[in-house]
Amino acid sequence: MFKQVENLCNEITSELKDQYPAIRAWTFKWNDRLRTVMGRASARGKYIELSTHSVRINRNTPDFITRIKETILHEWAHALDWEYDGGWGHGATWKKWMQRLGIPPERCFSSTRWLCALNKAHYAIRNGRTGNVMFYSNKVSPSLFLEAVEKNAKQGGEMEDIEIISLKTGDKIGR
Repeated sequence: MFKQVENLCNEITSELKDQYPAIRAWTFKWNDRLRTVMGRASARGKYIELSTHSVRINRNTPDFITRIKETILHEWAHALDWEYDGGWGHGATWKKWMQRLGIPPERCFSSTRWLCALNKAHYAIRNGRTGNVMFYSNKVSPSLFLEAVEKNAKQGGEMEDIEIISLKTGDKIGR
């Protein structure tokens, strides 16, 4: 999975650097320490990076490749915003770059969209069909599972859609 993501990132990076010369000094790298985000950009270091941990635990997320592509473009939008407009963060000029890159001008990372290691949780309960995360927890009790089933049903999901995911490995637990 890492090789596939790295190849995708290198392809996107090459295309963007050809199109926008001001970002040619920027690089891509992996970060083994990031736990609460999928990626980030550094204007000072002139790099974008992806979390190895977040990629590993999200590899089975529905539409993973589409979502990771959006994340890569999101980070490159920060680089473009910095180099061409002097902007940083998720302001108006960054949103302009997101639109120019063809993705919705919104923050891609959300703890309901991507699995992440929040508050030292060990597990996530999500809808395996949509990837939407309902709960993070240190342990999964029957009452928490039932609460997830109810929440999922209110969103139009079925009980069979519920998955318990290890936030250490990204593997499904049980069933």
